[in-house]
Amino acid sequence: MMNMSMMSTLAKSTGAKSTAAKASGMKSAASKSAPKKSTASKSATMKSAGTKSASMKSASKKSTATKSASMKSTASKGASMKSTASKGMSMKSTASKKGASMKSAAAKSASMKSTMMTEKELLNDLLNQQKQLAGIYAMGITETSIPTMRQMLTKQHNTICQDQFQVFTQMNQRGYYKTKSAAAKDVNTAKTTYSKVKMTMK
Repeated sequence: MMNMSMMSTLAKSTGAKSTAAKASGMKSAASKSAPKKSTASKSATMKSAGTKSASMKSASKKSTATKSASMKSTASKGASMKSTASKGMSMKSTASKKGASMKSAAAKSASMKSTMMTEKELLNDLLNQQKQLAGIYAMGITETSIPTMRQMLTKQHNTICQDQFQVFTQMNQRGYYKTKSAAAKDVNTAKTTYSKVKMTMK
């Protein structure tokens, strides 16, 4: 039979082994738990990395959108500047056309002024026409044998002679057709001459 001392030692040894086993089990459990924690940590890290990646992508998209908006704004400004330049060219072209038109009108006006007849020339031309018409009517009167025709031509002849005298009077008053005053002696001479001609025709 074992003595009490050996039994006590055996019991202690068994308790120590049990304690060691428990410690080993706890270590094993801790070891198993550690990979889980490590996996969770890795998962958290990956989630953080994913968040950062999403943030970077969002920031990149925003930056791209900002750049696109800036480029559109620049293009719009360029188009506006081109439109303004085009309007300026159009205004210059219009001004040039107006200037050319005004010059052309001025040239035409100057040409018309150079070709326009003066008052003296107009009145002199009218006086010559009246003289020619009076001569034509006088010839018609002397060449027709129809009484009614002679009366009509005589009436027209008298009207033309009156018009001719009015034109002459206007020219004489303006100094365009000057005549010298006849002396009494010259007037008497002219009367005598015409009287002789009249008597000869009888």
